[in-house]
Parts: sequence; structure tokens; C-alpha cells
Amino acid sequence: MKTCQQAIRDLDWVLTSPTLISPSHVAEEISDSIEPTNLNQFQNELAEFIHRESPRRDQYRVGRYFEQLVLFYLKHIRQVEIVASGLQIRDGSRTVGELDFVFRDEQGRLQHWETAVKFYLFHPDPTESGNHLIGPDSRDNFEKKMQRLFEHQLPLSNKPFPDIAERHAFVKGRVFYHPEFLPPTSLPDLLSPDHLRGVWLYRRDLDWLSRLAESSGSGMARIVQKPLWLSPDIVTDTPSDLTAKQLVPVENLQAQLKQHFRESSSPRLVSLLARQSGEWREVERVFVVAESWPNDR
Repeated sequence: MKTCQQAIRDLDWVLTSPTLISPSHVAEEISDSIEPTNLNQFQNELAEFIHRESPRRDQYRVGRYFEQLVLFYLKHIRQVEIVASGLQIRDGSRTVGELDFVFRDEQGRLQHWETAVKFYLFHPDPTESGNHLIGPDSRDNFEKKMQRLFEHQLPLSNKPFPDIAERHAFVKGRVFYHPEFLPPTSLPDLLSPDHLRGVWLYRRDLDWLSRLAESSGSGMARIVQKPLWLSPDIVTDTPSDLTAKQLVPVENLQAQLKQHFRESSSPRLVSLLARQSGEWREVERVFVVAESWPNDR
């Protein structure tokens, strides 16, 4: 459930978090003129926008939520002219793709942005196609996404908008590393070395949660539901918020996860939180996957 404060924190994360892809391939720095504290003035407007732009079928889609926040930034904060948003491109009777955003910038130039928010787990054993950065849904991987983004999605605007001056990828996200695996000796060329990091575990590794909690000073934890996978978790230290967000001691969460994986193989995203200045703040983010990952597809 999104609150006004949650949506503002997520918008701030969209604008200011490190890029997932190397800087030479990203959209212009969009947050230069936006101070995080100034975003609070958009709370009500943003909440109404998200409610209006979120059909029921999309309300749990992380990627769709990310796109909505980028659109709000372009339309209501930067106030550029949106020429196209979510425009389907057809080849005869066949849909070949969709343009995320085409807009006229402050200098009157047409720009095309393709956006994505992605989460990948580093595995030392590559997939059959040689990929080490694999999605929680193992059909997805970093190299496959980058190839589609730069070789298919961005060039799609060539024909309908031949006068576009700039085409950019705007990609945020996080890469998760297993505490018992050696880190990679090299990164894919398109992956930013300054990307956000997290931890991933197999279900059999759940004892690691206690170790991570101890090393990070965490005492409480919760499962983070879609689409709220963007900004670091914050839970106010009030009975209503603690109950609503199902914040529990780490040991209780371990039991919840064991029960979950007895019944399902779907991954779970976990936030470990420590009490700071009267509220609980995220100190570690953890993906937990089934034993069958990444060979579950």
C-alpha cells in the first residue's frame, strides 16, 4: 500500500539513486535542479497522479510504477511537453515494441527515453547463454535486457520520429551478491561500477539473516511487497505502522520464509531494519530464492 510519503521517497530514489548502467549510456542527470526536500510539495499531486494512472492490473508491477514516477517528473516537475508515452509501434498487423517517453525538452529538441528498473542476482556459474547477472525470474538477465534496450527499443523511434535529437536509456536498480560466493573479477561493460548492492540467499541459507542482522545492527525485518521495491524501507515506530507493515523480529521472519518456501518457489524481497531516531530504517536488502533457482524455468 502506497502512502504519500512512500511515493515521495520512491520518486526521490528514481531521481537520485545511482544508475545501474555505465554513465556513458545513461540519460542526462535529471536531478540537478531538484532538491530532495523540495519534493514534499508534490505529495498530494503525486498521490492523485499515481492513483489515476494505476489500473488495477498494474498496481503490483514494479516496472510500471517506476515509469509512472518518471512520467510525473517529466510532466509535473520538469514540465516538458510529452509527445508520446507508452506508444505502441506496429509493423503491419504486428506490434513490435513500445516507446516509453518521447518529449520536447527545454531547448525544443525531441528526446526519446527508454526506462527500466531491474534487479539481478550475481551467480558465479553462468547460464547456458553465459550470463552471471540473473533476475529473480531467471528468464531475465542483464545482458539480454541491455541488448534489447540498445539494439531494439531505442532504435524503434527512428521511423515515427526521425527528427529526434537524443535517445537515452534511464535504468535504475540493484545487483545482489551471495555472501559465500566470491565477487566477480570483472563486470559487464554496460554495468555501472557504482551500482546499488544487496545480498541474496537460497532458502537453505536463511540462517544468514541472523548474521546479516547482527553485522548491520538490525533487529527487525519484513517482506517488501511489490511494487514498493524502490527506495530504502522506513517504518515509523508506531503500533499502527508496525502492524500494517508486518515488522517482526528477524527470527520470526525466518520462520515465515521457511513456511513460504514449503508452499511456493516464488522469491521474496526482505528488508532488514534498525531503529534510528525514533523510526525503523533499512540497513540491508536481501533477496531470498528457492533452491531450484536459477534452473526453475
